[in-house]
Amino acid sequence: MKKYIALSLIAGLAMTFGSCKKEGPNIFNQFTGVQIEFHTTDPNDVKEGEQTINVTDQPQIDYTITSDQDMYGLVLIETGTTTGIKIPVSPTERRKKSGIQVLPVISRTGPISYRLYATDKTGFYLGDGYKQITLNVVNDYTFLTERYAELPNPTIRIDSAKGVSTTDNYKFIYPASIANYTTTSQSFFSLSEAKAYTYTDAAANSAKIDFGMYSKPVVTITKNATTGALTYAVTSHLYFYTPGMSPSPLPVAGTEGPTGFEGFSFTGWTPKGTLFSAAQANTVFSAIKTGQQIAAGAAKVAVNLTNPEFVAGSANYFKTADGKYGMIWAHDVGSDRTHPRPYINFWVKMQL
Repeated sequence: MKKYIALSLIAGLAMTFGSCKKEGPNIFNQFTGVQIEFHTTDPNDVKEGEQTINVTDQPQIDYTITSDQDMYGLVLIETGTTTGIKIPVSPTERRKKSGIQVLPVISRTGPISYRLYATDKTGFYLGDGYKQITLNVVNDYTFLTERYAELPNPTIRIDSAKGVSTTDNYKFIYPASIANYTTTSQSFFSLSEAKAYTYTDAAANSAKIDFGMYSKPVVTITKNATTGALTYAVTSHLYFYTPGMSPSPLPVAGTEGPTGFEGFSFTGWTPKGTLFSAAQANTVFSAIKTGQQIAAGAAKVAVNLTNPEFVAGSANYFKTADGKYGMIWAHDVGSDRTHPRPYINFWVKMQL
């Protein structure tokens, strides 16, 4: 009998507590006191939900916000960030406020979402009407990553028969023990095709070639004042260049002329005339998120070089034959098991 009484008591308690259960507030019904209406009377006004805009647009919100509690401030915030634009609320606008707020300058392409919410006198969140604005910013630039090009025959030695002082001329002799891959190295690059070409293939597609690259040794000769012994120090310098330059800047192995080894011949090519800036910090490249930013950055520097030097880690602006600006970041230079020839690994951002 006691067993049945205990079971009945437990069942009764369960029914009692079950009948007293209340649905607590949650994020979807806790902040219903704030209502927002977005107006679209101006071409720059954006509406609730999603819309497509261009990088050059200057969007704004035309809003009316009402609240069942006194508002002391509004905040326009980009979703995923922690700080936003604070909008003051005057004493006469505590329960209803209308206004126009220009959105931040477009800083990247792709989707960007915003919310407008109200706060009380302590800064406590009152609500955003459960509304969000999403801008799908049309992409206006090309981003090429992990591209490779080879550096033609950068390993050479000095002819020690010349160079008896720090001011004497010297010439380069390519070691016979190392294969000559000058014409077979993929040292020319086409931006439109995002690929590297050899000299032979580039000559057959010269209208597509935007630039070449090479490594050039710079030699410092030191003469011992007592013994007369010469010490040679060789450092490698890296360059972009515009095919069609005259004379050709490359000190590559080949037929020796009056000034040493001659470079590539561009006779018969259709040169595109790409121009470059001097090397810039790689942080400039990393900060670029739109084609508009590329053009704005290029406008602040001289983009007028046909044979600029670069170093691993730096970035150079460039301007193509059709007037498009871009930036090339030399990520690193080296050789490895997959790329046995000396190479440059680079990334490119360019206006569409």
